[in-house]
Amino acid sequence: MTLAEFVEFVRRQDLARPDVQALAEALRAFGRQRAEIVELLERGVAQVNAYKASCYVLHFESTFTVRLVEWPPGVADTTTVHTHSAPLITYGLSGPGCQTLLHACDPEELRVAQVGDSVGLGESFTNLLAPDTTFFYPTDSLAHAQCLPERYSISLNLILHAALTPQYFINRETRRVTRIRAA
Repeated sequence: MTLAEFVEFVRRQDLARPDVQALAEALRAFGRQRAEIVELLERGVAQVNAYKASCYVLHFESTFTVRLVEWPPGVADTTTVHTHSAPLITYGLSGPGCQTLLHACDPEELRVAQVGDSVGLGESFTNLLAPDTTFFYPTDSLAHAQCLPERYSISLNLILHAALTPQYFINRETRRVTRIRAA
């Protein structure tokens, strides 16, 4: 599936109630088009440096974004976990993949939380975004910290803008909200 075909597929979906499995399969199909992805990068797609990793926006419109993320090897600080402000589906494109430390959290509790409030976090668990795998990050029921890979890795992301929520940053040790970024 080409980027153009993937974009058309996403446009035809009800992004307010996304079929995560269908979108993940389509993202995987696009991700297997490595030659096209390399060509897009060579042509100079927009680069966004909002994260420690380099992000390249392959497509953007008001309802969704398709981006490629480079993950250099290293050690990440996992003291603070965060939620996402938009649902995100990610696909392991290349490299050994990133390990993610995750905690379940209560969306209703987060919606009323203020900076300094203590919130519940479930027991931690991990997920490895290995090559050719996908993972879904909902907006406010999973808090996570991204661990950097042992070797250079690349992921593709589909970010859905239909259900934006504030992004919460939570200290894992104290379970207190340290920052809230508006949607």
